[in-house]
Amino acid sequence: MTIEQIRAELDSLSRESDRGCGLSYELFVAKFSGAVDTAFPEGSPQRDTALREARAMGYASPSELEQMQEELAEEGSCAHGFHPDYCPAGCGDLESYQNRDRAL
Repeated sequence: MTIEQIRAELDSLSRESDRGCGLSYELFVAKFSGAVDTAFPEGSPQRDTALREARAMGYASPSELEQMQEELAEEGSCAHGFHPDYCPAGCGDLESYQNRDRAL
């Protein structure tokens, strides 16, 4: 796979993740990062190149995603990056807010 093909695949993954993020940057990052990890799994010969390119597009490692969720929780935001009462996914509902880790 050439660098151009890798970039084209990442661009497609980014567009697909963008369509499903509801204007939440945090949700975009989670969706895009998961899609990249699926398309270029551990051991894939293109993984290092893909991750280098994907970082510039918003990719975050699993540990970075976990840290992002911890920071959101500390500031009182839901797993989608919104104040729970204003989350379009319904995180203001006490039950879904208490189960925030399952929201993604």
